[in-house]
Amino acid sequence: MRRYAWNVADRSIIFNHNVVSSISLALRALTSEGDKVLIHHPVYNPFFEQINQLGRVPLVSELELHDQRYSMNLADMEQKIKEEQPTCILICSPHNPGGRIWDPDELKAVIALAAAYHLPIISDEIHADLVIPGHRHQPIAQLAGETAGQIVTLMAPTKSFNLAGIGPSYMLTFDSKIAVAIKREQRAMVYPSINPFQIAAMTAAYEKGEPWLIELMHYVKGNIDYVRRMLSQLDGIYCMENDATYLMWINYEALHVSEKEVQQALIEQGVALQMGSTYGPSGHGFIRMNVAAPRALVEEGTQKVLRAFQHLLAVTQNTSPIEHDS
Repeated sequence: MRRYAWNVADRSIIFNHNVVSSISLALRALTSEGDKVLIHHPVYNPFFEQINQLGRVPLVSELELHDQRYSMNLADMEQKIKEEQPTCILICSPHNPGGRIWDPDELKAVIALAAAYHLPIISDEIHADLVIPGHRHQPIAQLAGETAGQIVTLMAPTKSFNLAGIGPSYMLTFDSKIAVAIKREQRAMVYPSINPFQIAAMTAAYEKGEPWLIELMHYVKGNIDYVRRMLSQLDGIYCMENDATYLMWINYEALHVSEKEVQQALIEQGVALQMGSTYGPSGHGFIRMNVAAPRALVEEGTQKVLRAFQHLLAVTQNTSPIEHDS
């Protein structure tokens, strides 16, 4: 945890195969069938998919959108905790798909809420290393002080170092009872310990990969800046500012077209992006674009997205598509 100046003892680390299965393990350990789990929308879709598959109930607090940026609605979160009595809070930090790094004050407020109502927090921080230059991520458990024991942090090198095919991940927990419960669920689900190849890949990435990762994020920022510059030429389109991740969250609500129409226009141009509703109903009006690719490929894909939106604008305005600078 050198990047965060955070000393974590070996006994606090539980290795696992991927973060989605870690979400499942943590939910099994901390909640029971029928329990409600407080999450945000929009959010990475395996959050509510895993909750549903495990027989738990997603309890949704919608993120607030102000000045093209998400924030947590802490009053709504507390009201839902009081009225619906969830048994766990599950957050995404940094946020996927919005690219937000939550402010320390926001995270401390969530910690205070959880402590006041005796709720554990599961924090998916798989994008923690993918910070845009000029920004800083801080793990929520590092901010929690004496209540850190009620937080399970999920991390992995898979996004940062493109190791998803190998799949090592790990959970951090500072409470021995929670650790025992997670390991019990791990054995019950027949999840074997990670193998030597995964250990070697993770060790190499963390011990030798930081210079590459720093260079990578400057490159990713260049890709993000290119997409923003191109799409800003179109009225009614904006890209949410990225604090972290290589995933861009692009809003087209002002075009007043349906998600199906956007998807069809993109497909006709030869590009497939993730539709915003994948991440919950409040994702309607957005598309998610992955820019973790060589610049030439990002440029090609962006031009296709641009042409798709030009076509939609022309249809809605009954005009011919206008050529824009590339």
